[in-house]
Amino acid sequence: MSMTIKESGMKFPVLRISDTHIAKIQNQERLGWTSQKYYDMGGLKKNTRLIDIDGNEYVVENVVKRRRSWNPLNWLAPSPIILVNLYVSRQRKMAFEQIRNCVLDKVIKKKWFRQGGQNETQFRDMINETKTIAELFEKISFYGKFQG
Repeated sequence: MSMTIKESGMKFPVLRISDTHIAKIQNQERLGWTSQKYYDMGGLKKNTRLIDIDGNEYVVENVVKRRRSWNPLNWLAPSPIILVNLYVSRQRKMAFEQIRNCVLDKVIKKKWFRQGGQNETQFRDMINETKTIAELFEKISFYGKFQG
């Protein structure tokens, strides 16, 4: 059953994990921002999961465009920022080790660790040193290919 982010009770920050990136999103408002290009590509609908700070996993099932951003600075981006509503379904409660392994697997498989000036061993050590979901989220900002 699909529900809005607000209805889901999702706690922030969240990790948005897709085929193209992993991004930490700090609040509900920012979760509803995307580039027009990424929206047109259907990127938010393709294998996108959200994991909240409590370890709940959600799958993005639908994305509906609300409007263009009213902030003129967002119009100057290579692809203008738009605001969307995400509809999700709660899948499961994940253990910390599952979340950590999910991040490790995705970043190492895609070789995104290079973006932080790290090699695979350094990235793996940094992530394996974390003991809580909050610590893990603190280590992640963005890995992957920007879709703007």
